[in-house]
Order: sequence, then structure tokens, then C-alpha cells
Amino acid sequence: MLEAGRGVECWGRNDAGQLGDGTRTERHVPVRVRGLEQADPISVAVSRSASCALLADGHVRCWGSGAYGAVGDGTFSDRPIAVEVSDLTDAVELAGGWDHFCARRASGRVSCWGKILGDGAVRAVPAVVAGLPD
Repeated sequence: MLEAGRGVECWGRNDAGQLGDGTRTERHVPVRVRGLEQADPISVAVSRSASCALLADGHVRCWGSGAYGAVGDGTFSDRPIAVEVSDLTDAVELAGGWDHFCARRASGRVSCWGKILGDGAVRAVPAVVAGLPD
């Protein structure tokens, strides 16, 4: 849940830290995502067991399962607190898939990370999708 002035709140299953509250405890009421306290999130995208927030300054922060590199920080580790996606400072739109995320950048290019189903590649940092027009 994205709430003006309150950051992002999540609830539910939390076995991979996908609620972002720093724990792996299942929650039945909303809890605030840590790592976004000083940020200005404008949208949120979700995958199977991770989430990402697009910030007003074009950065993206993700939390939850690091399987397939879905948190985008260059690792395959679960992140129970929101972490910065590597080399992504100009995102204007964000979308999530089963085990991946994609961001449209200010240049018009699209970068994706995680398990990209179209080519089966696994990327722990954003990579520009080739062949798309700007």
C-alpha cells in the first residue's frame, strides 16, 4: 500500500523478507517498509516474492526474495529491508513480473533485472532490453 507521507506498507507472508520490515515474520496488519523512510515513493511494483518502489528522484529500491537477482542490487540474497537497485537513477515507470522487474528510463529505453522469461537470462542488475524502440 502506498500512502502519501507514510511511505509504503505491506502485509502477508514474509518468508523471504518480502514485507520489507526487517523480519521474516508473517503480518496480518500493514507494516512500514524499512529503507524508504527518507524517500519519496511514487509507485510500487510487485513480483512473486519481492517488491520495488519507484522514487520521485528516478531511483528504485527493492526488497524481498533475491532469487534470480530480483532485488537488483547485484546479489542473489534476500533483502528484508529496501535496497537501492544498482545503476538505475533515471527510472520513470516500473513494472513487475513473476521473478523480475523492468523500468522505463527517461531516455525511453527499458532495463530489466531478475529472471527474464523471454530469453531465460538471470540478471542481478538492470540490463537494457535490446531491440525495443526508444
